[in-house]
Amino acid sequence: MLFNKGVAVADNLGDGNAFFVWNIRKRSGNDMVAQKIGILFVIGFIFFAPCPALQADAVYLKTGQKITGRIVGKSEGIVVLRTEAGAENVYLLRDVQKVEDLPEAGTLPNVKNAVESRGALAGPIAIPIHSMIELDFKTRGEVYAIRKEAVAENSELWQALQVGGLPELLRGAAVRFLKPYEPRNDIFGQIIDNKPWWGIAGLVYYGPGPNSIEGASEESRFISNPYLLVGLDYPNAFIVPTGRTYKEVYPVPYGLFWSPDLKSAKVRYDISAFWREELGYHYESEAGFKRTLDLRAYNAHDLGFNYLYLIPEQSRNVTSGNPGDKAIYLRQFIHCGGSCGYSGGCNNMSPTMPEVNITPVALPATAVIALWRKEPGSTHQTPDMTFTIEMV
Repeated sequence: MLFNKGVAVADNLGDGNAFFVWNIRKRSGNDMVAQKIGILFVIGFIFFAPCPALQADAVYLKTGQKITGRIVGKSEGIVVLRTEAGAENVYLLRDVQKVEDLPEAGTLPNVKNAVESRGALAGPIAIPIHSMIELDFKTRGEVYAIRKEAVAENSELWQALQVGGLPELLRGAAVRFLKPYEPRNDIFGQIIDNKPWWGIAGLVYYGPGPNSIEGASEESRFISNPYLLVGLDYPNAFIVPTGRTYKEVYPVPYGLFWSPDLKSAKVRYDISAFWREELGYHYESEAGFKRTLDLRAYNAHDLGFNYLYLIPEQSRNVTSGNPGDKAIYLRQFIHCGGSCGYSGGCNNMSPTMPEVNITPVALPATAVIALWRKEPGSTHQTPDMTFTIEMV
């Protein structure tokens, strides 16, 4: 028996090379020698033909350093490069001279693929962080529409979260019966139509009073970013001394990533820059400066996680306002209150929850937060998800 004839079949390998199907029939003598020579030639071509060199992406830092690997994530203000050694490095774009992202480079898996193939993907899922927007004098329905649109941007992720508490075998079928996303009434139902909201300028510059609604609505940092399950905020509003130029000084997230199995997520904040600007902008000296930060977690609550606990063993350089060792039920919601000092009140978050505050005692710091759908028997119970806040 020997191979008689090679038939080129239409290329489906994507590299321009045809593959061969061989007919087999009986032959003898010199034909066999010739066919063997032909086979050896084909094998030699396949195994020894030069292959195109693998191309790598690169990040060029302003220091002159070049780091090669694969660009696996881009978000507002950052780029993530997976090095040849497998490490995932995050670079602030302000420190980067140039990014070389070749067409052949691997990209972040999208959320749809992550939901369909959870656990099979190597890279994180980058969730874009939206800038603040104006909510003043909008109706609750208009605010709901903004929220729904933000959730819909990653609808497969939302669906996966809704069925995540079910047994694995039931999740696929359950997705088909999910109703469209609606903001939880106990969190957003007290928004009052046609009312103003605390503005970021009011929060960090003017303080309570008639100008408290100036600037983009500060609560939109969280309303427009539903997958930022737990965010940071400073717990006070300020009246900046006369003569100082207005600038926005608040904790700004610059990277939000979810793991492919949707069991964990992390966000990064440049707290050292915030503290530096905060100290020079709002205070004459360091005597009155407080480093305590609020955890805004109503996004976690809205997407199905009702209990929160800072895991001290996994966190670093951070203390918790939680006086005990029990998970905390999330009570944050939006309502119309008088804290802004504007006539008639403003829509804003309430109540203050000092038990979910955190205080970084040094930087870098990491807060690892456990989230549960139902009240856990103890804080040692495996969480349904962990959300990590990295502070640099």
